[in-house]
Amino acid sequence: MGTFVLPGSQIEVRLLDISAQGMGAVAPLPMPVGARCNARFGLPKETQRHPVQVDATVISCILSGNDGGFRLGMQFGSLPSAMRSAIEDYVAS
Repeated sequence: MGTFVLPGSQIEVRLLDISAQGMGAVAPLPMPVGARCNARFGLPKETQRHPVQVDATVISCILSGNDGGFRLGMQFGSLPSAMRSAIEDYVAS
């Protein structure tokens, strides 16, 4: 689970996949392509969750009956090196 923070609102999302370049998520509402948000989620690390906050841009939004909402493709903005490393370590594990 994660949260996309937009000006004046927040949307709870279900994360599908992640890479150092972006992520896929399912949201209950559509988001326009080009919309920017602050994505907040946790990466599992041992017995805790490593909090991540990153600016992201919607690059695709498709209604998906199989996923029960709108499937979003998100591209990350510039990531601090520590955050990029945490995501890359998670993906490699």
